[in-house]
Amino acid sequence: MQAVVWDCDGTLLDTEPLYLQAETEIVEQYGPKPDLAAVTPQLLGTVPEDAARIMIEHFKLPITPKEYIEQRNVIMEKMVTRVPLMPGIRSLVENFAQRGFSQVSTRTQHPGPCGGGFDGQRAICRA
Repeated sequence: MQAVVWDCDGTLLDTEPLYLQAETEIVEQYGPKPDLAAVTPQLLGTVPEDAARIMIEHFKLPITPKEYIEQRNVIMEKMVTRVPLMPGIRSLVENFAQRGFSQVSTRTQHPGPCGGGFDGQRAICRA
């Protein structure tokens, strides 16, 4: 093995709580605080367009998927500095670095915690 390719969302960074907070903030603009429990399993691992359609349909939101994604991206950008590392990831990244492995992370399809690839995470992993 010469290199490690990390998935960012849910592997390097614990982003699920932030996504759920962003989803809640969007839905609350159009009604009472939503109960995301029924829809959360459908959202996990989806691309932004699919997640937007699921949320719009489930909560009957009067916006387009494009508008939904734009709102979510704005919210996520504000929260990006608060994204915690997944438990144990710091020591794994450091261990691979000490052994000379090249490391890179995947990029998500949207702005946010993982949109910048591994270079964007290097500062987080050193913190």
